[in-house]
Amino acid sequence: MDENSATIRLHTLKFKKSDLERAPKKDRLFFLMAGSLQNDLQVLSKLLAIVIASCPPDAHKIEKQADSAMAMLIQRLLAGRLYEGWNLMKGFAGRMKEAYEPDLSEDARDALKSLRGYFGSKKSHLAQVRNKVGFHADAELAEVAFGRLSDVEDLGSYICRTLGNTIHITPELMYYEAICEITGEPDFVKGMNILWSETQSQVSHLNSLMNGFTVVFAERYLPDALAALATEYDDVPALPLERLQLRYFSDLSNYGSSDTSESVALS
Repeated sequence: MDENSATIRLHTLKFKKSDLERAPKKDRLFFLMAGSLQNDLQVLSKLLAIVIASCPPDAHKIEKQADSAMAMLIQRLLAGRLYEGWNLMKGFAGRMKEAYEPDLSEDARDALKSLRGYFGSKKSHLAQVRNKVGFHADAELAEVAFGRLSDVEDLGSYICRTLGNTIHITPELMYYEAICEITGEPDFVKGMNILWSETQSQVSHLNSLMNGFTVVFAERYLPDALAALATEYDDVPALPLERLQLRYFSDLSNYGSSDTSESVALS
């Protein structure tokens, strides 16, 4: 094990397909889909934190722009996954209220209340990001964002012979302006801080709710697995998050021919 790595303990909730089949179909499907949602939120949240922390303050302007584009993509994906997660919740809302909400922990009930308040509002910035720049191409917003661009600022693309290191900066600058339009904040950094803050809050709320639901579901349909949880565990190595890095530009010379073709005619 790496001398600089830590050890984390993972407890296993171990069950069979037949155990899940004891649960009502709707409850079982929600349990499985909620688990998938939590996985995605944890992966995307960690990726965003790693990308933001990976770019050193003294990095070249081009590196900062490229890494910022990568962070923006992850933020857009997170907004979309959170929005879809809320839609999953809405589809289970009746059953949740009737069969689970009374038995949820106080933290889980508070999280559910916060989620209803946030996503039930027309001012939900994450919903707007998902609908306009996350999973869909909103031509009207793109035109508005283009109109906000300054003619003083250089636009264009950074072209590399390895296609995986080429990046088109102009559309990324338009994304920045789109975020300003959505948040109503003229300063892009402040607009992104609003999104990051809302993202962290809603990820936390969804995780609290899913954890609370899982406990109640396991108590009802996976009692044996829950009883054995304390003794079913493995210790695995884990690097500190601050040691992980993800930068846009990479040496792709040994990556494969599909990513090393010339992206434009360079002489």
